[in-house]
Amino acid sequence: EVATNKPFSYLIESTVLSLLVQGNSLWIKTRDNDRSPGDIRYLSTGKELHPVAGYHIAPFERMWFKTKQNGEILSIKEVMSDGKFKEYDASELIHFFVNKDPGQVLGFPELIPAMDDIELLRSIEENVQELIETSLYPRYHFKVGNDKLPAVMTREGATEVDYVRDVVEYLPPGAVYVSDHRQEIEVFGAENKALRIDFYLNYFKARVFAAIGTSGLDMGEGGSANRSTASTLSKGVMMDIEALQVTMKRFLEFYVINELLQEGGFNPLDPAEQVFIRFGVVDKEER
Repeated sequence: EVATNKPFSYLIESTVLSLLVQGNSLWIKTRDNDRSPGDIRYLSTGKELHPVAGYHIAPFERMWFKTKQNGEILSIKEVMSDGKFKEYDASELIHFFVNKDPGQVLGFPELIPAMDDIELLRSIEENVQELIETSLYPRYHFKVGNDKLPAVMTREGATEVDYVRDVVEYLPPGAVYVSDHRQEIEVFGAENKALRIDFYLNYFKARVFAAIGTSGLDMGEGGSANRSTASTLSKGVMMDIEALQVTMKRFLEFYVINELLQEGGFNPLDPAEQVFIRFGVVDKEER
């Protein structure tokens, strides 16, 4: 934290957010013998390794990957906006991932299968917005004359329809227009004849919730769920959180803690000198 000027908890939160959104997170090691209390180590090849002073999350949108045929990363190149680049060896990287298929370079987030449903739901919401804008205010139809008494010409040479249109156009809001029996006013609105869109919205919203492994209750919709139902619905989200904790535990213990132990002169293979991460209980009611 002192060497990087960033709290370690912030690094963890940023990593989890990247895993949720992108399905991947990439740490780059910064080695500095003067800013770390760890010892210099020597690999079997004779290469000198300075201790790790900090970790930084690499932006994926600027990364180019060099991989083996099996998808294993050999090195990456970070290309800056000005065209300059910097290369990192795989030994200086820690690649966190979820849902990674064998032979693939990157994992994918759980949002990917839900993207089509999310786009469709958003399109329907835009249609609803347009429906509200076009149908919120009623439309008035002024009928001038009928078959027996058709519209006539005024003294100025305009039709009676044009005369009524001019009068109504300049009336202030809330004004009342008084006419004889030759003119009839009809009001047109939704009149319960419009398409009932709520069913489609609820259906496709439920598809999105199912695809991302959550429920309406977890997204802030109370509905008719009682306490028992709420606990059951939230169980799936809690299990997703626990699965993400297992992923973080796996990568941090193997790639981060073990190396730091070696720099401190400890043996990660000795059970008495091993260090583990233990997360708190997510479902506190069940505990």
